[in-house]
Amino acid sequence: MLLAYLLLYISYCLSRCKKRLSFSEPVDVLKVLEIHTIPEGVQKTSGFCTNRRASQPDTAYKIGKNAQISAPTKQLFPDGVFPEDFSILTTIKPKAGIQSFLLSIYNEKGVQQLGVEVGRSPVFLYEDQTGKPAPEDYPLFRSLNLADGKWHRVGISVEKKTVTIVVDCKKKLTKTLGRSDHAGIDTNGITIFGTRILDEEAFEVKLFSLPEINSPLNTKKNQFCSSSGLNGLACMQTSHLKYLTLRKPNKQPFKYKKKSILFI
Repeated sequence: MLLAYLLLYISYCLSRCKKRLSFSEPVDVLKVLEIHTIPEGVQKTSGFCTNRRASQPDTAYKIGKNAQISAPTKQLFPDGVFPEDFSILTTIKPKAGIQSFLLSIYNEKGVQQLGVEVGRSPVFLYEDQTGKPAPEDYPLFRSLNLADGKWHRVGISVEKKTVTIVVDCKKKLTKTLGRSDHAGIDTNGITIFGTRILDEEAFEVKLFSLPEINSPLNTKKNQFCSSSGLNGLACMQTSHLKYLTLRKPNKQPFKYKKKSILFI
């Protein structure tokens, strides 16, 4: 099983437009997937902090093998454009030895275009509209082990033809992402949370919201650590950590111009 603190917000912009655009309001993917309704295969369980001062204990969601959590990708991106550059931020605690996908995006032909596989030697799966990169060239982070039964803060940033992973605000690795120029992801397919087609792994997920990030993810400065206030994995005051209400947050739209940020 995989324990994860999860916030799945996607903000995006039409980067191909000639005129200057700001990001639209974040998309609450969890609301689209309706995890809060506790569908079949989903159970509430205790989260990371069972004794948090001035607030209720954390609540997690256990996603079982029989859970089927998915939505058409166009429900997440109504404009039909998946961002070319984007970032993924997650706090996870996989069961020791597990290897499973946290998020998978398929095109209308059933080809997996994007996947975040956590475990020993994490893999970032990405295939653009031209079929690049080839499976043997998917970025593989051999020196990392996220399946050691411990909590880990993980940031993944995709920009141009590189992908960078930052773990626990300390380890940082950058790999080549051999995709095409102006690479694209088909939004006519389906997005699956917690697994991928034919996989049988199960995991638990804790949902919460993070302080607002006001600039694109800068891995050189470990921005996702400093901006989120998460320089460690201890239970924090509620002033630094708020619960996800599973509805669109009452925030101003992001002002980023080139990148998207996907919080998991």
